[in-house]
Amino acid sequence: MLFYRITKMKTSTILKTTVFPIFFATLVLSDCSSFDSPEPGAAVIEGLPACRMAVERLEDLNIPRVSHHTLMLNGELTVFGGHTDGFVPTATAEYYKDGNWHLLPMTYTHDGSFASVLNDGKVMLGGGSSESFGIGQSWGVEIYDPQGHSFKSLCIMDRKRTFPQSIALEDGSVLVSGNWYAEDAIERWTPEKGFSFLKASSEQRSSPFLLKSAPDNVIIFGGIDTKGNKLEGIVDRMNGEAYRDSILDRWTLFSNDKSMSGEGAIGEYSYLIPALNREDGRLGILKVNGESFSELELDHPLPSTGITGAPICYSSRFVVDRPSRVGWLSGSDSTGVVYAVKVNYDPSFEGGKSSISLYYADISELDVNPTMALPLSDGRLAFTGGYKVEGGNYLKNSNFSVSPVVLLMHTEAPVVSSSPNTVQIILSVLLLIAIGIILFRKKAEEAPVPASANTDMMARIISLMEDEKIFKKKGLTKTDVASALGTNVTYVSAAINTQHGCTFPELVADYRVRYAQDLMREHKNVRLSDIGEEAGFSNEQNFFRTFKARTGLTPQEWKKQHGL
Repeated sequence: MLFYRITKMKTSTILKTTVFPIFFATLVLSDCSSFDSPEPGAAVIEGLPACRMAVERLEDLNIPRVSHHTLMLNGELTVFGGHTDGFVPTATAEYYKDGNWHLLPMTYTHDGSFASVLNDGKVMLGGGSSESFGIGQSWGVEIYDPQGHSFKSLCIMDRKRTFPQSIALEDGSVLVSGNWYAEDAIERWTPEKGFSFLKASSEQRSSPFLLKSAPDNVIIFGGIDTKGNKLEGIVDRMNGEAYRDSILDRWTLFSNDKSMSGEGAIGEYSYLIPALNREDGRLGILKVNGESFSELELDHPLPSTGITGAPICYSSRFVVDRPSRVGWLSGSDSTGVVYAVKVNYDPSFEGGKSSISLYYADISELDVNPTMALPLSDGRLAFTGGYKVEGGNYLKNSNFSVSPVVLLMHTEAPVVSSSPNTVQIILSVLLLIAIGIILFRKKAEEAPVPASANTDMMARIISLMEDEKIFKKKGLTKTDVASALGTNVTYVSAAINTQHGCTFPELVADYRVRYAQDLMREHKNVRLSDIGEEAGFSNEQNFFRTFKARTGLTPQEWKKQHGL
């Protein structure tokens, strides 16, 4: 018996209705009486209860593809570039609307390229293999406008690149780094000057991570070099000297070639990325907060084997659904079972363990190994394209045999109804509006703090830390900060948790450690106990313990490493 029933539907049979901010988008599947809901508690995998996912098959892509980018833009699932059957790059994009994929010509092929969503909602695409079979590098760059479904070419990059990554900054510029079988460096694009060399890379990297670490800085690091060898773990800064975090000596980062830099963001400067422990071989998740690395504590180990006992091969992508406050890690095994791990990371903001939930679906009858997972709404995950299965082994991938299959996997039960007629739709909308008005008036005072309010509050907190250095006060509490800002601790906590992705103690500790590092650079002969006291630590033991927890080194080891 199959674990699910696959149903093909067109968007013309789907009604999406949003009424007032207090209502979630409601998905009505009108012609899907055979659509099976997810089945909770269907299995136990390594002591972890697992739910079967319902699987919905959309129309196939016009062009089979892998090594492409998948984004949700202007409410439309959109794919860019990659290569198709025969390992041939395709200079096309597609967007899903009204139950069909609409094919668009691009200016360049982008097979193993970067993609960044810009501040205005447009997408910058650049680089990739210049020839079939993944050979060579290219330097073409273009911008996609999702409103007009159009592409516009830009000036070329400073150098040809394959498997680069990029990140869009608040000032409108874009930072780019990474390469494959060619020299790497860090470059920057601005609307005024185009692309220009910024600085050399401390390590030659392929598909590096580029993460915002502060309002005016970015850290750059990676798992493999430009020829696929494992890296030492040196971290570059856009502004400032490179540094080394000892936790990267114990964890191996995955290649970032199927990710978009910054997509694992759980806060403004906080991210989650998957990694492999070098000592025991277990899979884990690292939390990057500003410039500090730590292991995310989980309430249950990530499962290594699936329902058939076959090993799970996880993707390098950790994707975050920030409105739902969860992250997703997907994988598959050699028998055709797809897995999705949901990570509820909110407890980590208060020093607790993040909880995980496991989902799975058997898609062996489709003969496809999907490669791209993207979280949508209502617990849905989108998989576009992938590899055709050869010889029954779902992990034996070939770049020469590519699939056009598109799947939506439901981790929560969809709302199902019979086919609605126009009168039913109008009555339903009017009823929702009436209910919405009532609830809106009754709950207005209980409405959540707008994201803009959290952003403003975080800016005030950062100003308090950086301009007034309130972190130097011993025993500093959230109440102290709230009092200084004329607000309450709830707003302070919400801003730090949502905008910075960490707890209040973690934020204060980071400021104190960075301040102590500055003091050690400027005053090489001052006693460490005096450094810690000046930075706001309650005592020498607290200083040493916190410093090592945030940097992986004792203050003495850090000074020695930096030649101080």
